[in-house]
Amino acid sequence: MRKKHYFIAILLFIVSLLLFFPALTSSRPLGLDALGHLSKISYINEQGLPKWDASWYAGTPFLESYSPLFYYLASLFNNSIFGAIFLVFLSIFLTSLGIYFLVFYYTQNSKSSAISSLSFLTVLSISYYYLSVGNYPYVFALWTIPFSLLALELSFKNKKYYPLFCLLIFMSIISHIFVGLCTIFIAFLKLLFLYKFQINKLWKIFLFLIPGIMASGFWLIPFLTYTNYFSGSDIFGIFIPSPYNIFGLSTKLRWGLGGASIGVLMVLFVFTLFIFIKNFRKEKTLSFLFLSSIVFLFFMFGGLGKLYPSGIGPERFILPFSVLASLFVGSVFNKMNNKKIIALCFLIITLGLMWNFNLIRSNINEYSHESWNGELGYFSYYNETGKFPFDRDFDNYRYGGIRYSAKALNFFFPGQSQISGYYDQQMLFPEQIYSMMDKVWNSDDLNSTLLYFDEYSIKYFEIRSDNPYKQKFFDNPPFFKENVTLEFGEYNLTIFEYTNAKPILSYVNDKETLTFEWERSSPDEAFVYFDYSEKSKVLFKESYHSSWKAKEIPSNEDLKISKNKYGMMSVLPTSNARGVSFYQVYTISDYLGFIVTLIGLLFLFLIIFYNRILDRLLLSDN
Repeated sequence: MRKKHYFIAILLFIVSLLLFFPALTSSRPLGLDALGHLSKISYINEQGLPKWDASWYAGTPFLESYSPLFYYLASLFNNSIFGAIFLVFLSIFLTSLGIYFLVFYYTQNSKSSAISSLSFLTVLSISYYYLSVGNYPYVFALWTIPFSLLALELSFKNKKYYPLFCLLIFMSIISHIFVGLCTIFIAFLKLLFLYKFQINKLWKIFLFLIPGIMASGFWLIPFLTYTNYFSGSDIFGIFIPSPYNIFGLSTKLRWGLGGASIGVLMVLFVFTLFIFIKNFRKEKTLSFLFLSSIVFLFFMFGGLGKLYPSGIGPERFILPFSVLASLFVGSVFNKMNNKKIIALCFLIITLGLMWNFNLIRSNINEYSHESWNGELGYFSYYNETGKFPFDRDFDNYRYGGIRYSAKALNFFFPGQSQISGYYDQQMLFPEQIYSMMDKVWNSDDLNSTLLYFDEYSIKYFEIRSDNPYKQKFFDNPPFFKENVTLEFGEYNLTIFEYTNAKPILSYVNDKETLTFEWERSSPDEAFVYFDYSEKSKVLFKESYHSSWKAKEIPSNEDLKISKNKYGMMSVLPTSNARGVSFYQVYTISDYLGFIVTLIGLLFLFLIIFYNRILDRLLLSDN
């Protein structure tokens, strides 16, 4: 039997490698979101692990609004593009392997287990999410679902697996918060089955899940404190897949529709669903897989209404559903002894795999990277030639552009400050930034444009030729100087310089900017120096956040940081000051997160080393 496991593992590795080989050998980023994620990896490679991200949305806490594990691991590779794709490939292989071992645990049948794992690899949405979308962390986190379920099952047979279950819950959360929530929810449903839906056992379920969740507190608490991830989505503004989309065999990995394509797995799922209802509906394991699959099917078709997290549409549930559907398919086939049906199933899976191979090969050039000749090509050219058309003071000013160029700029030039970004959940002051963008790029109001340029320290900015308000920049040369125009397929992109730009770090009074020097050696600290003092302010036009503190130089006295109506920071030093230092500190939510993590680890320690707690509280009477 062990030899069969090795054989299946090698088979799954080869199939996964074939699926990912074109991507692994590509030298270009893949997918719409790719550069947004890759720029974070570039930031780590350039800056280490700072608390502050100076590059997007006038500054935000670094990786507080997005689960960090993927970025940390990808930064270990010399080539971030290869590293990102390799981690996604590894995850898909591990997901299929986890599905295999979980079904084998249920069935003790290697053929049924192979049906499950291979059917998962036919899912067309896998290719869509890494190739077309480029949402690497989301796909990377999938492996935690089947292995968490397997560790949960094993915990009730052998308590030594309980710490592993807690570790997997922890890793799921810090890999991708959405997948983490799905994993916790599926584990919750499984525990309901194990505890036979007894209401008085609900406390045991929560107790079972708590240590792994609490262990992620160091990241989870700041995330819950500052993110607008859970602000909710407008159900009418997001994509709800149709049955046609779900069953369809796509030929194009198109945005939106492509993410809904499951393909042959959905056919197998419906087929086994009828078999289950007719013959095996009282079987406990199948009932659990049926219930959890149906719940996620409900989520896929928009059943949560307006409760979907910001940026997370119903189609995002397709990959977790595909894991559950694969588990269900193999487990049902185990109950059938018809060799012809099993052979037909393998034939369908083989055709599904061939379709997926073909889909990847016919689409990979289009998404490497969605129009290489666009903004990505522009920044790539200046990175390779070393002729970046901005002066050296660009570090103390911001670039104003759209979200697509924002991710490209910071991929090649990590840490360059921008007013835009790619994860809207990362904004600390979204209303102010949206208002600024509207007045600058979506109106003819020149005065408002100049005001916002001053308040957000924008010096260089881009205007596309298809912008209906572009003429205000071309017609006002005293304020705007054309830097360079680049010709692309559908439009031209013009880079302007705002000639009266105001710096991010400055020393000012009501009449004018005073003479000063500035220094910023890292994202987490900044200095302003001056030789005299008047009734003047030091401006630090980064987004206000409680993690920033300020001290007077040379007295080292604390200064109160004020926030203006645009969300930016300033301090008022005394007449004896000759400078001001700004620096990052841990916040209350940081300390609370560390405490929650320590409590979670302590709780886990007690459970592990005092076996009676595990036996009496969690594993008894299941």
